[in-house]
Amino acid sequence: MANAYTPGFHLNQWAAEDSFLREEFNNDNRILDETLLGLTGRTDLLERQVKPLGLEVYNLMLQNYYEGKETGYRQALAFDGFQDDSFLASVTPGAYHDAAQKQIRILPDVPNFSTGFAAEPGYDDRGDSNRERFVFVSWPGPQYETEETSFIPTGFGTLQQIKMRLACGSYSSENQNLQTRVEIKLGEETLGISDIQVVPNTAVVELTYQFSGGIRVQPYQSYTLVLRNVGGKYYIKATRIKADNNSDMGYTCIYTPDSLASGTVTSKDITLTQDYRKAIAWVRHTGTVGVKVRDSAGGYTDLVQESIRNTEELNGNACQESTFSVLLPDGTKNTSTAVQMVITRGSDGTGVLYDYGVAFL
Repeated sequence: MANAYTPGFHLNQWAAEDSFLREEFNNDNRILDETLLGLTGRTDLLERQVKPLGLEVYNLMLQNYYEGKETGYRQALAFDGFQDDSFLASVTPGAYHDAAQKQIRILPDVPNFSTGFAAEPGYDDRGDSNRERFVFVSWPGPQYETEETSFIPTGFGTLQQIKMRLACGSYSSENQNLQTRVEIKLGEETLGISDIQVVPNTAVVELTYQFSGGIRVQPYQSYTLVLRNVGGKYYIKATRIKADNNSDMGYTCIYTPDSLASGTVTSKDITLTQDYRKAIAWVRHTGTVGVKVRDSAGGYTDLVQESIRNTEELNGNACQESTFSVLLPDGTKNTSTAVQMVITRGSDGTGVLYDYGVAFL
């Protein structure tokens, strides 16, 4: 029989000369079972309280963020409403950060872009009385050597061809064919130069300029198209849009789209004041989304989706809110982490990431 007891739960403590009674062991086991059961209940209650509290704090921080009140990452809560790239480490193609709309979205396939043409192929429309139909390019020299215009792709893809309708014009009776090419620039950088196409001194013709290997384009960047006369004494006439009276050239961009249905968004590093064992995430989105957190080894652990409901994001757009969580193994060291999300276009063709928050417990 024990003659001593632990100070906290009054468990039996036996000395070397003490005998053992089964009742003593049974009583100790009863005390431990009741205590552990009570702790489990308290843990479940705490988690039920933490989840809605974390969601409310997340919403409050996002509201402050949208109102221009600086918040930044907090000790145990990471979030982003995508007003800028302050918290973004990377956004892979397929996904596009639209800062103006404050969202990450999956873009549709980049469509071929055309300005339309003024004259039909084979229609001889080169006389001085019809100059308003054309952009004048080249007497070789600085004044008329090139003509430039710009275009903006609306998706990810590769520019393969430029189609354009051109005519050769001169003020003499000489039959002069011209050699032309197209160059594509981003700012001051030349991204690609096409093959050379000959513009005959006959009628308006449609030419196709090819780019060997294609030119990679990014959405919503402004590219410059340069039409250059590289051989011939006379000027080129490039047909322009019929509907208005500007000097834009008529042309068509032919793309090969990337056809990406998903993209990955990764946050910048998040430093916590202590290791966390559990992560709970809330994400407002359309389409489908998956969430991961980075561990101390640099790998990413998937969070499990617990629920999804219809709601509105803070600007009033209809969306869904998904809740995720994960419990990490004992001994995990995670004072530095990052959040990674994969957004995929849904059956309705949309995939938008409005905002997210992750609580680390």
